[in-house]
Amino acid sequence: MPSHYLAAETEYTFQVEVNPRQKGEPRRKKGTREFVTVTVRAVIYRDTEKQKRDAKHRQEAIEEVETALQELKGKLNKRNLKTQEACQQKVQEIFKGKPDMRRAYTVTVDTNQYGAVTLAWKKNEDANQELAKTDGIFVLLTNHPREKVDAADLLTRYRGRNDIEMSFRFLKGALDLNQIFLRKDGRVDAYCFLKVIGMFVINFAAWYLQKHGRIKLSPKKLQKEFGNTTLVEQRLQPFGIRRWIGTNITSPIETLVDLLRLPHPRILIELLNVPLDYGQIIDEWVKKYMAAT
Repeated sequence: MPSHYLAAETEYTFQVEVNPRQKGEPRRKKGTREFVTVTVRAVIYRDTEKQKRDAKHRQEAIEEVETALQELKGKLNKRNLKTQEACQQKVQEIFKGKPDMRRAYTVTVDTNQYGAVTLAWKKNEDANQELAKTDGIFVLLTNHPREKVDAADLLTRYRGRNDIEMSFRFLKGALDLNQIFLRKDGRVDAYCFLKVIGMFVINFAAWYLQKHGRIKLSPKKLQKEFGNTTLVEQRLQPFGIRRWIGTNITSPIETLVDLLRLPHPRILIELLNVPLDYGQIIDEWVKKYMAAT
């Protein structure tokens, strides 16, 4: 387990009814209900690095709320902020999506002796300290016994699960198809089939790079790396000579080629250029040019 993680654990035992009575079913006779005992391990982790990030984000949220309340206070009793209801609505907008900040502040909207709307707030330090206690903390529940899967192994399995979910999201996503007018249904089917095969290849390549090459890229990002590799055609006029060169062969592709012992893209490109006999091409062009003149 990484050094910036701390772990503690406990167990919860409870009974679950087997085949519970469904809505509308008659009551069962006494003694016919069956229960099983279930024990769940709760492993509580604290990521000390995330703890610092959570504290920083909370402080930024506090500063954001303070600034918004100060700005609102300066706009009271002007234009559309002349009633308590309008001011309360603005306060709700400030705390929208910030339930932790709503707990950390007590905001009072009132009117003074002259009927003017007033706004006051107080930061609840006790609530803020309570929020700080949960910084960097998360809990994993499992039925694996401690003897077989300890806290470190459980964390490793959980973090690997995220990679699996990312892969499934990628494989269930929309195909990245180019706009090609293929005319016939069979050609469209063949094109889509090749794209599906390509998605599986990219997914495998991303997994292989992470496991053996220590390069972590999502399939989507790796697909972008592949897409950046281009084959450029160079032409030498007026001879009509064509030459191919490869560009943007990135580091992940270099690593993948080495790991899988594949032919390097540059070698394949050179094979395209081998049949070119520049001397013969130039001689033929000179003969045609001289014959024409």
